[in-house]
Amino acid sequence: MDDQFYKSDVYNIIYRAFDMHYTSWIKVPINDSQVGVLGLYRSKKQADFSSGDRNQITSLIAYLSHAYQAKPNQATEYGNTASQGMLIMNPEGRLIYQCPEAKRLIQLADTPRTLIDRRQNNRLLENLKKLADDLVSIHRGKESAIPAFDRVNPYGAFSFKGYWLNNLDSDSNNMIGVTVKYREPIELKLLRAVRNFPLSPTQKEVAMLLAKGISFEQIGRKLHIKQNTVKDHAGKIYLKLNIRQRGDLLPLLLSVNSVH
Repeated sequence: MDDQFYKSDVYNIIYRAFDMHYTSWIKVPINDSQVGVLGLYRSKKQADFSSGDRNQITSLIAYLSHAYQAKPNQATEYGNTASQGMLIMNPEGRLIYQCPEAKRLIQLADTPRTLIDRRQNNRLLENLKKLADDLVSIHRGKESAIPAFDRVNPYGAFSFKGYWLNNLDSDSNNMIGVTVKYREPIELKLLRAVRNFPLSPTQKEVAMLLAKGISFEQIGRKLHIKQNTVKDHAGKIYLKLNIRQRGDLLPLLLSVNSVH
């Protein structure tokens, strides 16, 4: 970075506050389009990134590109319980009120994986505006089903459904209510649960695979460790989590409340 960067508001207000003095930014391209940037940072007390460091970082890009384009081996499985929130909009589609849970869910629903996703996908607020327009048309006599739309991203599945709210007070205007329902992928819920348990990194990986019903042999192949080592990890996991068998693991992990 040049001297101008260190004099900028971006550095002094944001980067400096987190002691991010040295930076290394590498573009992540997919099919000749930039989808994001891999950013690494070091404090002022550390050494700047060397050319060797940057070459090592650049070598990761191929793996990131592959991971971005890789298709899941199976369909995403979601939990049975749903988190819910409520929005209130005016007939023009402007957001008036939202409960704290709805605010959190909107932030999750509108978070793209990459910059290119942000550019290509319709913004969530535009979808809500269309929902409001559809409700106004129904209120004026158009026959149609209750307007709703779904949104799916790596954070989970989101369902939005709109309702026309008639005013009961002559001094009030009609409003639009929107329910927001969210279902979290079981894989994500397991990850959130496992991270808070007193397990080693390898034990956390083994616990995730055990909870999904993967055999000891398959776990060993996946993690490149011996089957006896997998069994040893499993025994230590049961002991640390105070459970007796593999069948107790999944219910335990699913019972942990997610903290976002």
